[in-house]
Amino acid sequence: MEEIRLNEIQRHDINLTLQKRYALLQWEQGSGKTLAGIATGLYRMQNQNVHSTWVVSSAISIRNNWDVVLANYDLPCVFIKRLADLKRVRPGDFVLLTLNKVSAYKKHLRKHMKLLHQNIQLILDESDEISNPDSARSQAVLSCFRRCRMKLLTTGTSTRNNISEFAPQLELLYNNSINMISWNPYIYHHDKKAEADEEPDCDSNPYFGQPIPAYKKGYSLFAASHLPEKVTVFGMEKRTQDIYNADILSDILGKTVITRTFEEVSCKDIKQIHQVLLQFPPEEKDVYQKAINEFYTMRDNYFSSTGNSRKDSMMRLVQQIVLLLRIGAAPDTVQEYTGDTPVKVMAAVEMAAEWENEIIAIGVRHVTVLESYEKALREYLPNRPLFVVTGANTSFAKRRALRQTLQDSGNGILLCTQQSLPSSVNFDYVNKVIIPELHYNNSGMSQFYFRFIRYTSTEHKDIYFLTYAGSIESNLMQMVLAKEKLNLFMKGQDVDLDEIYDRFDVDYDLLSLLMRQERDENGKLCIHWGEQKIA
Repeated sequence: MEEIRLNEIQRHDINLTLQKRYALLQWEQGSGKTLAGIATGLYRMQNQNVHSTWVVSSAISIRNNWDVVLANYDLPCVFIKRLADLKRVRPGDFVLLTLNKVSAYKKHLRKHMKLLHQNIQLILDESDEISNPDSARSQAVLSCFRRCRMKLLTTGTSTRNNISEFAPQLELLYNNSINMISWNPYIYHHDKKAEADEEPDCDSNPYFGQPIPAYKKGYSLFAASHLPEKVTVFGMEKRTQDIYNADILSDILGKTVITRTFEEVSCKDIKQIHQVLLQFPPEEKDVYQKAINEFYTMRDNYFSSTGNSRKDSMMRLVQQIVLLLRIGAAPDTVQEYTGDTPVKVMAAVEMAAEWENEIIAIGVRHVTVLESYEKALREYLPNRPLFVVTGANTSFAKRRALRQTLQDSGNGILLCTQQSLPSSVNFDYVNKVIIPELHYNNSGMSQFYFRFIRYTSTEHKDIYFLTYAGSIESNLMQMVLAKEKLNLFMKGQDVDLDEIYDRFDVDYDLLSLLMRQERDENGKLCIHWGEQKIA
């Protein structure tokens, strides 16, 4: 029952978006993107004769955020759950659509847009959901809404892994018009047989001075213009991650994207990331070493055959990486492990025990890993209230109800998969967050830990990353940092890795801990355990 008013920075940015038909609002999580979308929709409908505002986002964002917020604000809203709901849409309504429904009703939505003469305001919340141009949801959103009159995309980060993921969002905004001309004189590509430090080949751009073409041609052109290689776990040192034609990309971003960090919008810096570096004990080192040198003896216990020997051979290295990451997260989840509770699991338990009067959150990525932590927490902290959340066992309504239940507990532990709380379910009273299992990029992890860092938060927040020294997690952390460098460029911050190391509290020599992909004496791909020493 509190009156909400946009602050000066929020009003300034929304003012800029209202002066154009298309824009992307890249505010960090917790900065009020939902309020910005509502303010934009209301202004367009009241002052610019727009028929209605269509909000498209993931199911959890629509159901746990938009549907709840619009009802609380007593704003007219139609939630499209079946085709008949399209007939209920009236001028001045907010229309809510999940990405799955856009894919299912693509044909009917295209007809409906024509009936409305494309005169709508589109709000694509969490626009990075369409970063994969080959996904059905990305193609459906482009097919239905690329011609609508007004478009606003909102996201905490427009890219997750590489710059090429921005291309579908750019295409949705500008519809391959004269607003997205390819001004890059050259495009680049790497020869697969080239040496690691060799410069990429350079060719003239066949589309120079022309709009970037639609679909795959355009995505390939965008990638070749700015970043012809992706960041990989073992390819970190194989290719430099320079951004080509950076000034031209900056021009596109400058006229399209408004970027703000949480600290800028909220005017407070309350987040601190901590790296907790752990050492392998002998029994964990043994099973980890076995997964490296004797993977063939373990493979059948965790991965099924495709029935095609060639495909199985191609999948071997990927499966080995997946198993190594699993062992790094919770060694007791593999049957070859014979020790007691793993060091990393006990580290999380001991940290929770130390904060006996705090509500804390622990976020992992896989259910098997979650079960390991649940078992240890119930065994060593039986008197602490434990709330376990996964996407499979906890409905959207239960996740909303959990907010009050967890707060009332006083010192409860929220143990969840990171993907079960990706957006719209917020616990701003939680101040201690433990992440023992890394995601492949910081964007994925920040979607989780910003559930606890909100605009209304007043207390300091501590985020703890638990990693094993001398494990593949060192590679993964290095990859996260390299991707973050590219993502920060997309946010208008051209920073070097040293500064990013400071932001993530990384003060150890990662390069000496990295594992490498090499070929053995028979020419087969294998993993080389680098210079690290495991005590």
